[in-house]
Amino acid sequence: MTTLLIKEQLQHEINLIPEQQLTELFKVIHFFRLGIESTNPIKPVQQQTAQTTSIRNNPAFGMWRDIENSHQYLQQIRQQQWQSR
Repeated sequence: MTTLLIKEQLQHEINLIPEQQLTELFKVIHFFRLGIESTNPIKPVQQQTAQTTSIRNNPAFGMWRDIENSHQYLQQIRQQQWQSR
């Protein structure tokens, strides 16, 4: 997937987030970025491996490590949230 396509998809998903949840989302994204900066020293691209660049190996996303199908999981959470309103 190209970087531009990923950014467009992220923007689309952000636009679907209710306004009252945007602060929480910002905190997650900010924490994720800070985690990347502090845990991944800059290496030449040739030395990077799939294991070091995988989002599943980032400490900020440890809570997602056991989830095989994140899309399905998020859909379930969204359905629960909308049903409880």
